[in-house]
Amino acid sequence: MERGEPRRVANDFLPHSFRWSPDRSLIAYVSGNRLFVFGTTTLANIAPTTLRMLRKGDERGTDLASGPHVHVSPVWLPSGEELLYVSNEGGTRDIYQLSVSAAAGPRGKSHRLTTGLDVLTMSLSADATRLAYSVYRYDQNIWSIPIPRRGTVSVSEAQPVTLGTQAIEGISVSPDGRWLLYDSNRSGNQDIYRLDLSDGSPEQLTTHPADDFLPAWSPNGREIVFYSFRHGSRDIHVMNANGSALQRLTDHPAQERYPDWSPDGNSIVYQYDEGGTAQLRIMSRKGASSEWGLPRQLTVDGGAHPKWSPDGRWIAYRRYSTLRIIPADGGDPRT
Repeated sequence: MERGEPRRVANDFLPHSFRWSPDRSLIAYVSGNRLFVFGTTTLANIAPTTLRMLRKGDERGTDLASGPHVHVSPVWLPSGEELLYVSNEGGTRDIYQLSVSAAAGPRGKSHRLTTGLDVLTMSLSADATRLAYSVYRYDQNIWSIPIPRRGTVSVSEAQPVTLGTQAIEGISVSPDGRWLLYDSNRSGNQDIYRLDLSDGSPEQLTTHPADDFLPAWSPNGREIVFYSFRHGSRDIHVMNANGSALQRLTDHPAQERYPDWSPDGNSIVYQYDEGGTAQLRIMSRKGASSEWGLPRQLTVDGGAHPKWSPDGRWIAYRRYSTLRIIPADGGDPRT
């Protein structure tokens, strides 16, 4: 076969895990969360993905499995009308089977084939008689360690703050040092919890079936900002410290995440991903009882994981492998 020039066949968000159908007329693939398979510290993270099928001439694939769950590792059966894939829609990561029509997409609902396997990826033998799969299990809890006045401290001195079988991704200590915020999947999907550090009892603040991530206390300790998949893509939300008065701040098909408060509590900086490019945006209000205004873009050449400086003048952020700061009211960044 002669080698030709590569050509774009479709445009999608972080596509990966491509699988040709047996007759080479279709491609099954995954959209989103490429780090589930190719990550290091974020390997097997639970950010949702969409399983799609691409026909010749399509600019975007047809959804086969979507929603606030992980759908990965597609494998065609020899007929070309059945597809196996891995999903956590039933809790643990298991193998599902779905009937597929080349013309119309999914035919009916998928069927769960296994229970409790915790599959990461899988592959089918050439004769379709054996299925090989990898398993990945992990727990993440919070530990504390004293900061020494001088020298170093051994990790053996660390003390557990949370216990149990769960995965915790984001944490935030309240300004008064009494409470700890974190997200956890101890109840199934990722929800927001707060922990009274004086007695160690956690309280669940969100109960939505979609995943909620990376909570952060406002400077006065009265509000919490986080991002969530409640509406299909990542959006920024704010609620009171007890979980009441939930407010959605962003309403866009792009991915908005990693929010951080300004020191006065009247602005939030966050990462905005659209078309594979991450930038920073800021939303502001006049006061705690005022409406949030429209976002303004802060960076033009990329930015991720923003953090506001204590004096409110600067925002630190990452751009690829560099650390930068930029004036909070706009201007030229500095590496």
